[in-house]
Amino acid sequence: FAGIAYVYLMFNTGPVSKTLTVNRWFLRQGLLDASLTASLTNLLVIAVERHMSIMRMRVHSNLTKKRVTLLILFIWAIAIFMGAVPTLGWNCLCDISACSSLAPIYSRSYLIFWTVSNLMAFFIMVVV
Repeated sequence: FAGIAYVYLMFNTGPVSKTLTVNRWFLRQGLLDASLTASLTNLLVIAVERHMSIMRMRVHSNLTKKRVTLLILFIWAIAIFMGAVPTLGWNCLCDISACSSLAPIYSRSYLIFWTVSNLMAFFIMVVV
């Protein structure tokens, strides 16, 4: 999914960015945000699971296939929601002063929230 998002981004960036509609801009950034969030969160879950296995001195994980499937679905649901939040209204289309210069129709507050939440997941993973 991350690869598909990056390929889509590759063909819809640079000079093409000026021609994108608002919906295509949200789709492009949403795909990218969702794929990055899901990738990082999946790595976080793997790190926590490995940490728990090592601390409890277990050779094999006690996660069942059902639990793993539910974890993956939960992670992707959160990631897709995080990528869709700007489309759902947390953007700066009505308040130009709140816009980011890097992502013109994204609110700076959303970008800070997204960045901090992903950095927290990354730091938890590093600590674990």
